[in-house]
Amino acid sequence: MLILRQAQDERIWQSSVTPPTAAARRRLAPLCFRIPYDAAVLPMPWRSRSGSSLPAPPATPGYVLSLLGAALLLPLLVYAAVGLFTRYAADDYCTAGILRTEGLLGAQTWWYFGFSPRYAFSFAVSAVELLGLAIVPLLPTLAMLLWLLVLTWALSRFRHVFPRFGSMPVCLLVAALVVFAVLSTTPDIAQSLYWQTGMLTYLLPLMLLSLYAGWLATRVTRAVHGGGDPPLSLLVSGAIPFVAGGMSETYLALQGSVLFLAAAGCLLVPRPATRAALPHLAVGWAASVAALGIIQLSPTVGMREAGLKPPLELALGAAINTGWLFVVRFARHSVFTALLCLALPSVLGAGPVPGGASPDCRNVSPAAVARHLGVVGVASLALIMACFFPAFFAQGGDPPARSHVVPDFVLVCFLVYAGIRLQPVLARLTAGVPRAAVALATGALALTPVVTAVRTLPEVPAAADYAARWDRLDGDIRAARAAGATRLVVAQLPRALGQDYVSTNSRYWFNGCVARYYGLQSIAADQPPG
Repeated sequence: MLILRQAQDERIWQSSVTPPTAAARRRLAPLCFRIPYDAAVLPMPWRSRSGSSLPAPPATPGYVLSLLGAALLLPLLVYAAVGLFTRYAADDYCTAGILRTEGLLGAQTWWYFGFSPRYAFSFAVSAVELLGLAIVPLLPTLAMLLWLLVLTWALSRFRHVFPRFGSMPVCLLVAALVVFAVLSTTPDIAQSLYWQTGMLTYLLPLMLLSLYAGWLATRVTRAVHGGGDPPLSLLVSGAIPFVAGGMSETYLALQGSVLFLAAAGCLLVPRPATRAALPHLAVGWAASVAALGIIQLSPTVGMREAGLKPPLELALGAAINTGWLFVVRFARHSVFTALLCLALPSVLGAGPVPGGASPDCRNVSPAAVARHLGVVGVASLALIMACFFPAFFAQGGDPPARSHVVPDFVLVCFLVYAGIRLQPVLARLTAGVPRAAVALATGALALTPVVTAVRTLPEVPAAADYAARWDRLDGDIRAARAAGATRLVVAQLPRALGQDYVSTNSRYWFNGCVARYYGLQSIAADQPPG
Protein backbone atom coordinates (compact mmCIF):
# COMPACT_ATOMS: atom_id res chain seq x y z
CA MET A 1 0.00 0.00 0.00
CA LEU A 2 2.82 2.38 0.83
CA ILE A 3 4.48 1.57 -2.47
CA LEU A 4 1.27 2.30 -4.38
CA ARG A 5 0.97 5.63 -2.57
CA GLN A 6 4.57 6.50 -3.38
CA ALA A 7 3.98 5.88 -7.07
CA GLN A 8 0.73 7.86 -7.01
CA ASP A 9 2.43 10.80 -5.33
CA GLU A 10 5.20 10.68 -7.91
CA ARG A 11 2.63 11.14 -10.69
CA ILE A 12 1.04 14.04 -8.79
CA TRP A 13 4.44 15.65 -8.27
CA GLN A 14 5.29 15.32 -11.95
CA SER A 15 2.00 16.92 -12.99
CA SER A 16 2.13 19.81 -10.51
CA VAL A 17 5.78 20.87 -10.54
CA THR A 18 7.84 22.11 -13.44
CA PRO A 19 10.12 19.21 -14.35
CA PRO A 20 13.77 19.93 -13.54
CA THR A 21 16.51 19.40 -16.04
CA ALA A 22 18.31 16.07 -16.30
CA ALA A 23 21.36 17.48 -14.49
CA ALA A 24 19.16 18.83 -11.71
CA ARG A 25 17.47 15.46 -11.37
CA ARG A 26 20.82 13.77 -10.85
CA ARG A 27 21.84 16.32 -8.20
CA LEU A 28 18.51 16.09 -6.37
CA ALA A 29 18.03 12.30 -6.61
CA PRO A 30 19.46 11.46 -3.16
CA LEU A 31 17.44 14.23 -1.53
CA CYS A 32 14.22 13.28 -3.30
CA PHE A 33 14.39 9.76 -1.94
CA ARG A 34 14.76 10.96 1.64
CA ILE A 35 11.73 13.22 1.37
CA PRO A 36 8.28 11.72 0.59
CA TYR A 37 6.96 12.51 -2.86
CA ASP A 38 4.12 14.54 -1.38
CA ALA A 39 6.70 16.96 0.08
CA ALA A 40 8.50 19.74 -1.74
CA VAL A 41 11.75 18.84 -3.41
CA LEU A 42 13.54 21.62 -1.54
CA PRO A 43 12.76 23.01 1.92
CA MET A 44 10.23 25.80 1.65
CA PRO A 45 7.61 27.40 3.90
CA TRP A 46 4.19 25.82 4.27
CA ARG A 47 1.63 27.15 1.82
CA SER A 48 -2.08 27.61 2.18
CA ARG A 49 -4.65 26.73 -0.48
CA SER A 50 -4.19 30.14 -2.03
CA GLY A 51 -0.43 29.66 -2.20
CA SER A 52 0.47 32.18 0.49
CA SER A 53 3.27 31.22 2.81
CA LEU A 54 2.47 29.93 6.27
CA PRO A 55 4.96 29.51 9.08
CA ALA A 56 5.99 25.93 9.66
CA PRO A 57 4.30 24.62 12.81
CA PRO A 58 6.57 24.18 15.81
CA ALA A 59 7.56 20.72 16.84
CA THR A 60 5.36 18.98 19.37
CA PRO A 61 6.76 19.75 22.83
CA GLY A 62 8.82 16.99 24.35
CA TYR A 63 6.72 16.88 27.50
CA VAL A 64 3.62 16.21 25.37
CA LEU A 65 5.34 13.27 23.70
CA SER A 66 6.45 11.97 27.09
CA LEU A 67 2.92 12.20 28.49
CA LEU A 68 1.49 10.45 25.43
CA GLY A 69 4.07 7.69 25.72
CA ALA A 70 3.36 7.21 29.42
CA ALA A 71 -0.38 7.08 28.77
CA LEU A 72 0.03 4.42 26.08
CA LEU A 73 2.41 2.30 28.12
CA LEU A 74 0.28 2.40 31.29
CA PRO A 75 -2.37 -0.13 30.14
CA LEU A 76 0.36 -2.36 28.73
CA LEU A 77 1.98 -2.43 32.17
CA VAL A 78 -1.37 -3.38 33.72
CA TYR A 79 -1.79 -6.16 31.14
CA ALA A 80 1.68 -7.37 32.07
CA ALA A 81 0.73 -7.36 35.76
CA VAL A 82 -2.33 -9.50 35.06
CA GLY A 83 -0.26 -11.80 32.86
CA LEU A 84 2.20 -12.46 35.69
CA PHE A 85 -0.50 -14.60 37.31
CA THR A 86 -1.25 -16.66 34.21
CA ARG A 87 -1.13 -20.43 34.55
CA TYR A 88 -1.83 -23.43 32.35
CA ALA A 89 -5.41 -23.72 31.07
CA ALA A 90 -7.30 -26.00 28.69
CA ASP A 91 -5.16 -26.96 25.66
CA ASP A 92 -1.95 -26.02 27.46
CA TYR A 93 -2.22 -29.27 29.42
CA CYS A 94 -2.77 -31.23 26.20
CA THR A 95 0.28 -29.88 24.37
CA ALA A 96 2.46 -30.17 27.49
CA GLY A 97 1.25 -33.70 28.11
CA ILE A 98 2.01 -34.84 24.56
CA LEU A 99 5.44 -33.23 24.80
CA ARG A 100 6.06 -35.16 28.04
CA THR A 101 5.20 -38.53 26.54
CA GLU A 102 6.28 -38.13 22.90
CA GLY A 103 9.22 -35.73 23.05
CA LEU A 104 9.78 -32.65 20.87
CA LEU A 105 9.96 -34.37 17.47
CA GLY A 106 7.42 -37.05 18.29
CA ALA A 107 4.94 -34.40 19.36
CA GLN A 108 5.08 -32.80 15.90
CA THR A 109 4.02 -35.98 14.12
CA TRP A 110 1.46 -36.75 16.82
CA TRP A 111 -0.29 -33.42 16.35
CA TYR A 112 -0.02 -33.23 12.56
CA PHE A 113 -1.37 -36.73 11.93
CA GLY A 114 -3.62 -36.95 14.96
CA PHE A 115 -5.30 -33.65 15.74
CA SER A 116 -4.02 -30.34 14.31
CA PRO A 117 -2.43 -29.38 10.96
CA ARG A 118 -0.90 -26.17 12.37
CA TYR A 119 2.67 -27.36 12.00
CA ALA A 120 4.38 -24.11 13.05
CA PHE A 121 2.18 -23.64 16.09
CA SER A 122 2.78 -27.22 17.24
CA PHE A 123 6.53 -26.69 17.13
CA ALA A 124 6.36 -23.24 18.76
CA VAL A 125 4.20 -24.36 21.68
CA SER A 126 6.34 -27.46 22.21
CA ALA A 127 9.51 -25.37 22.21
CA VAL A 128 8.01 -22.94 24.72
CA GLU A 129 6.87 -25.78 26.99
CA LEU A 130 10.38 -27.16 27.06
CA LEU A 131 11.18 -24.13 29.22
CA GLY A 132 8.73 -25.30 31.86
CA LEU A 133 6.00 -23.61 33.87
CA ALA A 134 8.23 -20.69 34.82
CA ILE A 135 7.93 -19.17 31.35
CA VAL A 136 4.10 -19.11 31.33
CA PRO A 137 3.61 -16.02 33.56
CA LEU A 138 6.24 -14.15 31.55
CA LEU A 139 4.80 -14.85 28.10
CA PRO A 140 2.28 -11.95 27.98
CA THR A 141 4.96 -9.44 28.99
CA LEU A 142 7.51 -10.91 26.60
CA ALA A 143 4.95 -10.93 23.78
CA MET A 144 4.07 -7.24 24.23
CA LEU A 145 7.70 -6.24 24.59
CA LEU A 146 8.77 -8.20 21.52
CA TRP A 147 5.89 -6.80 19.48
CA LEU A 148 6.77 -3.25 20.52
CA LEU A 149 10.39 -3.72 19.50
CA VAL A 150 9.55 -5.38 16.18
CA LEU A 151 6.96 -2.74 15.29
CA THR A 152 9.32 0.08 16.24
CA TRP A 153 12.04 -1.36 14.04
CA ALA A 154 9.62 -2.04 11.17
CA LEU A 155 8.27 1.52 11.23
CA SER A 156 11.79 2.92 11.18
CA ARG A 157 12.39 1.02 7.92
CA PHE A 158 9.76 3.21 6.22
CA ARG A 159 11.60 6.45 6.93
CA HIS A 160 12.30 6.86 3.20
CA VAL A 161 8.56 6.99 2.57
CA PHE A 162 7.65 8.84 5.77
CA PRO A 163 10.79 10.67 6.96
CA ARG A 164 9.25 11.34 10.37
CA PHE A 165 9.81 7.67 11.10
CA GLY A 166 13.50 8.45 11.12
CA SER A 167 12.93 9.39 14.76
CA MET A 168 12.97 6.28 16.95
CA PRO A 169 10.85 7.93 19.70
CA VAL A 170 8.15 8.62 17.10
CA CYS A 171 8.34 5.01 15.90
CA LEU A 172 8.10 3.74 19.47
CA LEU A 173 5.04 5.87 20.20
CA VAL A 174 3.26 4.74 17.04
CA ALA A 175 4.16 1.12 17.86
CA ALA A 176 2.79 1.54 21.38
CA LEU A 177 -0.37 3.03 19.90
CA VAL A 178 -0.85 0.02 17.63
CA VAL A 179 -0.23 -2.54 20.40
CA PHE A 180 -2.53 -0.72 22.83
CA ALA A 181 -5.31 -0.24 20.28
CA VAL A 182 -5.25 -3.88 19.19
CA LEU A 183 -5.18 -5.37 22.69
CA SER A 184 -7.72 -2.96 24.19
CA THR A 185 -10.30 -3.51 21.44
CA THR A 186 -9.97 -7.26 20.91
CA PRO A 187 -13.07 -8.94 22.42
CA ASP A 188 -11.20 -11.68 24.33
CA ILE A 189 -7.83 -10.43 25.53
CA ALA A 190 -7.71 -13.23 28.11
CA GLN A 191 -7.41 -15.83 25.36
CA SER A 192 -5.60 -13.65 22.83
CA LEU A 193 -2.80 -12.48 25.15
CA TYR A 194 -2.78 -14.21 28.55
CA TRP A 195 -3.54 -17.75 27.41
CA GLN A 196 -0.41 -19.43 26.09
CA THR A 197 -2.17 -21.39 23.34
CA GLY A 198 -4.21 -18.42 22.09
CA MET A 199 -1.27 -16.03 22.14
CA LEU A 200 1.00 -18.34 20.13
CA THR A 201 -1.80 -19.12 17.66
CA TYR A 202 -2.96 -15.61 16.82
CA LEU A 203 -0.65 -12.96 18.30
CA LEU A 204 2.72 -14.47 17.39
CA PRO A 205 2.00 -14.48 13.62
CA LEU A 206 1.11 -10.79 13.81
CA MET A 207 4.57 -10.16 15.23
CA LEU A 208 6.03 -12.11 12.30
CA LEU A 209 3.94 -10.05 9.87
CA SER A 210 5.36 -6.87 11.41
CA LEU A 211 8.85 -8.34 11.06
CA TYR A 212 8.18 -9.20 7.41
CA ALA A 213 6.98 -5.65 6.65
CA GLY A 214 10.20 -4.20 8.07
CA TRP A 215 12.31 -6.76 6.22
CA LEU A 216 10.57 -6.00 2.92
CA ALA A 217 11.04 -2.24 3.37
CA THR A 218 14.73 -2.80 4.10
CA ARG A 219 15.26 -4.90 0.98
CA VAL A 220 13.43 -2.41 -1.24
CA THR A 221 15.38 0.53 0.17
CA ARG A 222 18.73 -1.16 -0.44
CA ALA A 223 17.75 -2.23 -3.94
CA VAL A 224 16.59 1.26 -4.94
CA HIS A 225 19.69 2.85 -3.44
CA GLY A 226 21.88 0.54 -5.46
CA GLY A 227 23.07 -1.42 -2.45
CA GLY A 228 22.16 -4.70 -4.07
CA ASP A 229 19.74 -7.39 -3.01
CA PRO A 230 21.43 -10.81 -2.69
CA PRO A 231 19.35 -13.79 -3.88
CA LEU A 232 19.63 -15.38 -0.43
CA SER A 233 17.43 -12.59 0.93
CA LEU A 234 14.54 -14.20 -0.93
CA LEU A 235 14.90 -17.21 1.37
CA VAL A 236 14.10 -14.99 4.35
CA SER A 237 11.21 -13.45 2.42
CA GLY A 238 9.80 -16.95 2.01
CA ALA A 239 10.73 -18.35 5.42
CA ILE A 240 8.89 -15.74 7.48
CA PRO A 241 5.50 -16.19 5.72
CA PHE A 242 5.96 -19.97 5.69
CA VAL A 243 6.45 -20.10 9.46
CA ALA A 244 3.73 -17.55 10.23
CA GLY A 245 1.27 -19.28 7.90
CA GLY A 246 1.53 -22.49 9.89
CA MET A 247 0.27 -20.83 13.07
CA SER A 248 -3.43 -20.54 12.22
CA GLU A 249 -5.77 -20.61 9.24
CA THR A 250 -7.24 -17.23 10.19
CA TYR A 251 -3.88 -15.53 9.93
CA LEU A 252 -2.92 -17.47 6.81
CA ALA A 253 -5.98 -16.09 5.01
CA LEU A 254 -4.91 -12.56 5.93
CA GLN A 255 -1.29 -13.11 4.93
CA GLY A 256 -2.11 -14.65 1.57
CA SER A 257 -4.56 -11.86 0.76
CA VAL A 258 -2.14 -9.08 1.77
CA LEU A 259 0.73 -10.47 -0.28
CA PHE A 260 -1.50 -11.09 -3.30
CA LEU A 261 -2.91 -7.55 -3.28
CA ALA A 262 0.55 -6.05 -2.77
CA ALA A 263 2.03 -8.08 -5.62
CA ALA A 264 -0.86 -7.15 -7.91
CA GLY A 265 -0.32 -3.48 -7.06
CA CYS A 266 3.36 -3.75 -7.93
CA LEU A 267 2.47 -5.18 -11.32
CA LEU A 268 -0.04 -2.42 -11.99
CA VAL A 269 2.34 0.39 -10.99
CA PRO A 270 5.82 -0.39 -12.35
CA ARG A 271 8.36 1.75 -10.54
CA PRO A 272 11.87 1.03 -9.21
CA ALA A 273 10.51 0.40 -5.70
CA THR A 274 7.69 -1.85 -6.87
CA ARG A 275 10.02 -3.82 -9.15
CA ALA A 276 12.35 -4.36 -6.19
CA ALA A 277 9.50 -5.50 -3.93
CA LEU A 278 7.79 -7.81 -6.41
CA PRO A 279 10.18 -10.81 -6.14
CA HIS A 280 9.95 -10.78 -2.34
CA LEU A 281 6.18 -10.52 -2.43
CA ALA A 282 5.92 -13.33 -4.96
CA VAL A 283 8.15 -15.60 -2.87
CA GLY A 284 6.16 -14.74 0.24
CA TRP A 285 2.87 -15.51 -1.49
CA ALA A 286 4.26 -18.80 -2.81
CA ALA A 287 5.34 -19.67 0.73
CA SER A 288 1.79 -18.93 1.91
CA VAL A 289 0.40 -21.29 -0.72
CA ALA A 290 2.91 -23.93 0.40
CA ALA A 291 1.76 -23.46 4.00
CA LEU A 292 -1.84 -23.90 2.92
CA GLY A 293 -0.89 -27.06 1.04
CA ILE A 294 0.82 -28.58 4.09
CA ILE A 295 -2.23 -27.78 6.22
CA GLN A 296 -4.61 -29.33 3.69
CA LEU A 297 -2.52 -32.48 3.38
CA SER A 298 -2.92 -33.26 7.07
CA PRO A 299 -5.40 -36.12 7.62
CA THR A 300 -6.84 -34.20 10.53
CA VAL A 301 -8.39 -31.61 8.18
CA GLY A 302 -10.91 -34.11 6.86
CA MET A 303 -11.81 -35.24 10.36
CA ARG A 304 -12.36 -31.70 11.59
CA GLU A 305 -14.39 -30.68 8.54
CA ALA A 306 -16.53 -33.85 8.37
CA GLY A 307 -20.19 -32.88 8.15
CA LEU A 308 -19.42 -29.22 8.93
CA LYS A 309 -18.20 -27.76 5.64
CA PRO A 310 -20.89 -25.51 4.06
CA PRO A 311 -21.18 -24.50 0.39
CA LEU A 312 -18.59 -21.98 -0.76
CA GLU A 313 -21.10 -19.22 -1.50
CA LEU A 314 -22.68 -19.58 1.93
CA ALA A 315 -19.31 -19.40 3.70
CA LEU A 316 -18.28 -16.40 1.59
CA GLY A 317 -21.50 -14.56 2.37
CA ALA A 318 -21.12 -15.26 6.09
CA ALA A 319 -17.53 -13.97 6.05
CA ILE A 320 -18.59 -10.76 4.26
CA ASN A 321 -21.46 -10.10 6.66
CA THR A 322 -19.37 -10.90 9.74
CA GLY A 323 -16.50 -8.71 8.55
CA TRP A 324 -18.85 -5.78 8.03
CA LEU A 325 -20.47 -6.29 11.45
CA PHE A 326 -16.99 -6.46 12.98
CA VAL A 327 -16.18 -2.98 11.62
CA VAL A 328 -19.55 -1.65 12.83
CA ARG A 329 -18.93 -3.08 16.32
CA PHE A 330 -15.52 -1.43 16.41
CA ALA A 331 -17.00 1.90 15.36
CA ARG A 332 -19.68 1.70 18.05
CA HIS A 333 -17.67 0.47 21.01
CA SER A 334 -14.17 1.81 20.31
CA VAL A 335 -14.84 5.37 19.17
CA PHE A 336 -12.20 7.05 21.32
CA THR A 337 -9.55 4.49 20.46
CA ALA A 338 -10.28 5.01 16.76
CA LEU A 339 -10.02 8.80 17.16
CA LEU A 340 -6.74 8.39 19.01
CA CYS A 341 -5.37 6.28 16.14
CA LEU A 342 -6.31 9.04 13.71
CA ALA A 343 -5.13 12.01 15.79
CA LEU A 344 -1.89 10.84 17.37
CA PRO A 345 0.08 10.34 14.12
CA SER A 346 -0.74 13.91 13.14
CA VAL A 347 0.61 15.27 16.40
CA LEU A 348 3.74 13.15 16.13
CA GLY A 349 4.26 14.21 12.52
CA ALA A 350 4.10 17.95 13.18
CA GLY A 351 7.18 20.14 12.89
CA PRO A 352 10.47 19.48 11.07
CA VAL A 353 11.17 15.89 10.18
CA PRO A 354 14.41 14.11 11.11
CA GLY A 355 17.40 14.82 8.93
CA GLY A 356 16.48 18.43 8.27
CA ALA A 357 13.90 17.74 5.54
CA SER A 358 10.89 20.01 5.60
CA PRO A 359 7.45 18.76 6.57
CA ASP A 360 4.75 18.26 4.00
CA CYS A 361 4.66 21.69 2.47
CA ARG A 362 2.88 21.26 -0.85
CA ASN A 363 -0.83 21.97 -1.15
CA VAL A 364 -2.40 18.55 -0.58
CA SER A 365 -5.87 18.15 -1.97
CA PRO A 366 -8.30 16.75 0.62
CA ALA A 367 -10.22 15.11 -2.20
CA ALA A 368 -7.11 13.26 -3.38
CA VAL A 369 -6.36 12.09 0.15
CA ALA A 370 -9.98 10.98 0.55
CA ARG A 371 -9.86 8.99 -2.70
CA HIS A 372 -6.61 7.34 -1.68
CA LEU A 373 -7.88 6.42 1.77
CA GLY A 374 -11.09 5.18 0.22
CA VAL A 375 -9.17 2.68 -1.89
CA VAL A 376 -7.01 1.60 1.04
CA GLY A 377 -10.11 1.38 3.23
CA VAL A 378 -11.90 -0.92 0.80
CA ALA A 379 -8.81 -3.13 0.60
CA SER A 380 -8.61 -3.23 4.40
CA LEU A 381 -12.28 -4.19 4.65
CA ALA A 382 -11.67 -7.02 2.18
CA LEU A 383 -8.75 -8.23 4.31
CA ILE A 384 -10.92 -8.17 7.43
CA MET A 385 -13.55 -10.26 5.68
CA ALA A 386 -10.87 -12.69 4.53
CA CYS A 387 -9.92 -13.29 8.19
CA PHE A 388 -13.37 -14.72 8.89
CA PHE A 389 -13.58 -16.94 5.82
CA PRO A 390 -11.57 -19.99 7.03
CA ALA A 391 -13.77 -20.62 10.07
CA PHE A 392 -17.00 -20.48 8.07
CA PHE A 393 -15.65 -22.48 5.15
CA ALA A 394 -13.89 -25.21 7.15
CA GLN A 395 -16.27 -25.69 10.07
CA GLY A 396 -19.41 -23.74 9.22
CA GLY A 397 -19.37 -21.61 12.37
CA ASP A 398 -18.25 -18.35 13.89
CA PRO A 399 -14.51 -18.11 14.62
CA PRO A 400 -13.56 -17.96 18.31
CA ALA A 401 -13.42 -14.49 19.81
CA ARG A 402 -9.70 -14.87 20.50
CA SER A 403 -9.05 -14.95 16.74
CA HIS A 404 -10.55 -11.47 16.34
CA VAL A 405 -7.20 -10.00 17.31
CA VAL A 406 -6.14 -10.65 13.70
CA PRO A 407 -8.79 -8.47 11.97
CA ASP A 408 -8.40 -5.99 14.83
CA PHE A 409 -4.78 -5.54 13.79
CA VAL A 410 -5.84 -4.84 10.20
CA LEU A 411 -8.38 -2.21 11.25
CA VAL A 412 -6.01 -0.48 13.67
CA CYS A 413 -3.24 -0.36 11.06
CA PHE A 414 -5.63 1.26 8.60
CA LEU A 415 -6.68 3.90 11.13
CA VAL A 416 -3.07 4.73 12.01
CA TYR A 417 -2.13 4.89 8.33
CA ALA A 418 -5.13 7.16 7.70
CA GLY A 419 -3.91 9.42 10.50
CA ILE A 420 -0.49 9.62 8.85
CA ARG A 421 -1.94 10.44 5.43
CA LEU A 422 -4.33 13.01 6.87
CA GLN A 423 -1.54 14.84 8.69
CA PRO A 424 -0.87 17.42 5.94
CA VAL A 425 -4.59 18.15 5.57
CA LEU A 426 -5.12 18.46 9.32
CA ALA A 427 -2.01 20.61 9.64
CA ARG A 428 -3.34 23.02 7.02
CA LEU A 429 -6.81 23.12 8.58
CA THR A 430 -5.35 23.85 12.02
CA ALA A 431 -2.70 26.30 10.78
CA GLY A 432 -4.36 29.17 12.64
CA VAL A 433 -5.11 27.17 15.78
CA PRO A 434 -2.64 27.50 18.66
CA ARG A 435 -0.45 24.44 18.88
CA ALA A 436 -1.21 24.15 22.57
CA ALA A 437 -4.91 23.73 21.79
CA VAL A 438 -4.19 20.91 19.34
CA ALA A 439 -1.92 19.21 21.87
CA LEU A 440 -4.57 19.64 24.55
CA ALA A 441 -7.23 18.01 22.36
CA THR A 442 -4.93 15.10 21.65
CA GLY A 443 -4.10 14.87 25.33
CA ALA A 444 -7.79 14.52 26.07
CA LEU A 445 -7.94 11.57 23.68
CA ALA A 446 -4.87 10.15 25.42
CA LEU A 447 -7.07 9.66 28.47
CA THR A 448 -8.45 6.62 26.63
CA PRO A 449 -5.52 4.34 27.54
CA VAL A 450 -5.51 5.72 31.08
CA VAL A 451 -9.18 4.81 31.51
CA THR A 452 -8.46 1.38 30.07
CA ALA A 453 -5.67 0.87 32.59
CA VAL A 454 -7.92 1.92 35.49
CA ARG A 455 -10.68 -0.45 34.37
CA THR A 456 -8.24 -3.35 33.98
CA LEU A 457 -6.46 -2.85 37.30
CA PRO A 458 -9.09 -4.76 39.39
CA GLU A 459 -8.26 -7.89 37.41
CA VAL A 460 -4.81 -8.06 39.03
CA PRO A 461 -5.92 -9.21 42.53
CA ALA A 462 -8.44 -11.65 41.03
CA ALA A 463 -5.71 -13.15 38.83
CA ALA A 464 -3.36 -13.31 41.83
CA ASP A 465 -5.95 -15.20 43.87
CA TYR A 466 -6.49 -17.74 41.10
CA ALA A 467 -2.72 -18.20 40.65
CA ALA A 468 -2.33 -18.91 44.39
CA ARG A 469 -5.06 -21.56 44.25
CA TRP A 470 -3.59 -23.11 41.11
CA ASP A 471 -0.11 -23.24 42.62
CA ARG A 472 -1.39 -24.98 45.77
CA LEU A 473 -3.33 -27.52 43.75
CA ASP A 474 -0.38 -28.13 41.42
CA GLY A 475 1.86 -28.76 44.42
CA ASP A 476 -0.67 -31.15 45.97
CA ILE A 477 -1.02 -33.14 42.74
CA ARG A 478 2.74 -33.45 42.30
CA ALA A 479 3.15 -34.51 45.94
CA ALA A 480 0.45 -37.17 45.58
CA ARG A 481 2.03 -38.41 42.37
CA ALA A 482 5.42 -38.64 44.07
CA ALA A 483 3.77 -40.68 46.88
CA GLY A 484 2.57 -43.23 44.30
CA ALA A 485 -1.02 -42.09 43.67
CA THR A 486 -2.25 -42.58 40.10
CA ARG A 487 -5.97 -41.76 40.42
CA LEU A 488 -6.88 -38.46 42.03
CA VAL A 489 -9.98 -36.48 42.95
CA VAL A 490 -9.00 -32.85 43.47
CA ALA A 491 -10.65 -29.62 44.53
CA GLN A 492 -12.36 -27.68 41.76
CA LEU A 493 -10.76 -24.45 40.55
CA PRO A 494 -12.74 -21.37 39.48
CA ARG A 495 -13.12 -20.58 35.82
CA ALA A 496 -10.11 -18.72 34.41
CA LEU A 497 -9.22 -17.29 30.97
CA GLY A 498 -12.69 -18.31 29.85
CA GLN A 499 -11.88 -21.98 30.48
CA ASP A 500 -13.12 -24.52 33.03
CA TYR A 501 -10.89 -26.83 35.01
CA VAL A 502 -11.36 -30.62 35.08
CA SER A 503 -14.87 -32.02 35.42
CA THR A 504 -16.22 -34.76 37.67
CA ASN A 505 -16.01 -37.21 34.75
CA SER A 506 -12.49 -38.65 34.67
CA ARG A 507 -13.07 -39.87 31.09
CA TYR A 508 -13.70 -36.38 29.74
CA TRP A 509 -11.08 -35.42 27.13
CA PHE A 510 -9.72 -32.49 29.11
CA ASN A 511 -9.40 -34.62 32.24
CA GLY A 512 -7.31 -36.98 30.13
CA CYS A 513 -5.01 -34.13 29.08
CA VAL A 514 -4.42 -33.09 32.68
CA ALA A 515 -3.81 -36.70 33.74
CA ARG A 516 -1.29 -37.16 30.92
CA TYR A 517 0.50 -33.95 31.89
CA TYR A 518 0.94 -35.07 35.51
CA GLY A 519 1.64 -38.72 34.64
CA LEU A 520 -1.58 -40.01 36.23
CA GLN A 521 -4.04 -42.64 35.10
CA SER A 522 -7.02 -40.43 35.83
CA ILE A 523 -8.03 -37.20 37.54
CA ALA A 524 -11.41 -35.70 38.38
CA ALA A 525 -12.82 -32.78 40.36
CA ASP A 526 -14.85 -33.13 43.53
CA GLN A 527 -17.59 -30.93 42.09
CA PRO A 528 -18.70 -29.68 38.66
CA PRO A 529 -17.22 -26.44 37.34
CA GLY A 530 -18.94 -23.46 38.91
